Amino acid sequence: MNTLFEQNQPFTLEDQYSPSANVVLFPGNCSTLLASMPSGVVDLVITSPPYNVGKEYEKTKPLAHYLEEQDGTILELHRVLADTGRMAYA
Repeated sequence: MNTLFEQNQPFTLEDQYSPSANVVLFPGNCSTLLASMPSGVVDLVITSPPYNVGKEYEKTKPLAHYLEEQDGTILELHRVLADTGRMAYA
């Protein structure tokens, strides 16, 4: 498989969803990004959810609420993932 670099194709990096972007690095709440995306358009998802352990940059939530929120996020990630796509959720 030839990469964009091998083909001398322009490489596009966006901070919001764009069908023409090669890479989207979204610096916000993923729910906002996911809501703007059609189904089945993502080849690779790499995400690190909040861990809900009281870090100074996060607000701790009751466990049931946290898990419910993460379930919704995972469902949305699955919705936008292409049939041949991959996800790293760590």
